Amino acid sequence: MKASIANTSLMLKVLAIRYGIPELNRISGFHEVSKHFDEFGIKKGLGYAYHRPGEIHDPKEELQENNAKGFPNDDPHYFRAKIDSYLVKVAEQYGCIIYQNTPYGATDINDQGVILNVSAQHQIEAKFLIDGSGPRSQFVTERDLRRSNITLRTNTCSIYNHMEDVRAFDDLIERRSKEDVLPVLFSEQTLHHVFDGGWAWVIPFDNNRLSTSRACSVGVQLDLNKYTIDMKDDLG
Repeated sequence: MKASIANTSLMLKVLAIRYGIPELNRISGFHEVSKHFDEFGIKKGLGYAYHRPGEIHDPKEELQENNAKGFPNDDPHYFRAKIDSYLVKVAEQYGCIIYQNTPYGATDINDQGVILNVSAQHQIEAKFLIDGSGPRSQFVTERDLRRSNITLRTNTCSIYNHMEDVRAFDDLIERRSKEDVLPVLFSEQTLHHVFDGGWAWVIPFDNNRLSTSRACSVGVQLDLNKYTIDMKDDLG
């Protein structure tokens, strides 16, 4: 998650108080993030712009869902490299043992919990295992836990990366009347470019004067029933 929402910020504050982890407050809103990190974006809501092939974008085909007025804080765009590193260090301070770039072998699950064999000489024992390694999970594959009768599977493709010096969409739109002017700049939001058969996100980390970043997260999702992509030939 790179783009926060008001509920996320609020729940981080609740968790910080409930479990006595004040470090979570540092990522619980734009103002908090700006005091402790040097790369981040500001998010004043969600923006949507519809596009048609061969046509200039029509400002009437736009939608904004802006942050509620009176809410004490704007939301942040998290620069995950910095945020993730920070949270790992916080976890270590509270006693977590971190293993990075650590392959493991067989796993054993019993009534007492789970055992991971990291090497012939070392085992990790725990009461439970949370596997967040994604669709190519070694654990899921070994135990054949992947369901085959999924009815909600999509035939889609996602392509994403970080880019630098991405020009603001607001600079490219011709606002012909006062009615076309939106209350918030698209560049201060999480922007979604929507088109027939897909959409693209733009999540900037350089859209405020407090951030030192030049980066922007850009990703596109495509319906492969409409667009044919050979990942090897088209993407190298």
